[in-house]
Amino acid sequence: PVDSVSWEDTQDFIRRLNAMGGGTYRLPTEAEWEYAARAGRENMPFGIGDGRNLSSDLANFRGDYPYGEAQKMVSLEKTVPVGSYQPNAWGLYDMHGNVREWCE
Repeated sequence: PVDSVSWEDTQDFIRRLNAMGGGTYRLPTEAEWEYAARAGRENMPFGIGDGRNLSSDLANFRGDYPYGEAQKMVSLEKTVPVGSYQPNAWGLYDMHGNVREWCE
């Protein structure tokens, strides 16, 4: 995960990356991000666990505020390496929590 970087820094990086050639890069749209985060599970808010409840044993976020009927758990209060939690059904890690999820 990357932290301590602004959205503007990210946009500048993408501009420089595109200037190098070899592809066109951008942040995902909000709809693209949600589709990937849910791993195609259209009627579920989350692409991990049972899809309806989220506790901090599934993603890195403030564990005393779980989602749905999940149990309160610990808060790490720091970023963790990618892959510290199980991926979603499409093999994507850290789509929920850990650092900000930026969209175009």
